[in-house]
Amino acid sequence: MVSTFVVGENDIDKNCRAYKTHMNTHSILEKHKKLKFPPFPNDEDFSLWVEELVELDAHYYGLVTSIVVGGLKAFDINLLEDLKQRLIKFEVLEDDKDTYRECEAYIVSLENIVQVIRENNY
Repeated sequence: MVSTFVVGENDIDKNCRAYKTHMNTHSILEKHKKLKFPPFPNDEDFSLWVEELVELDAHYYGLVTSIVVGGLKAFDINLLEDLKQRLIKFEVLEDDKDTYRECEAYIVSLENIVQVIRENNY
């Protein structure tokens, strides 16, 4: 006797979506890993801001890693939004213009990671 398993269209769609999400997550993580972390600026307040970026980077990277292994349960995106808003005040620092631009790019990369977290939040 031969058993036949018929896969429903919804199962195929779910598998395709899961695969695309996995590939998207992998791509975002790889791009983020390749991104150079901004140097510490000359301005003391800006330097403290970059320290917070280090902590937040580790936090969100850890969350995305949890998604990959299937363990994420909850997260807080307000941390990134708050840090992003406070970055704006450092835009006027002439000595740290390059660092400011690198920080902006790093924030964009973290926003991509947060988007993956949002899409995969259980």
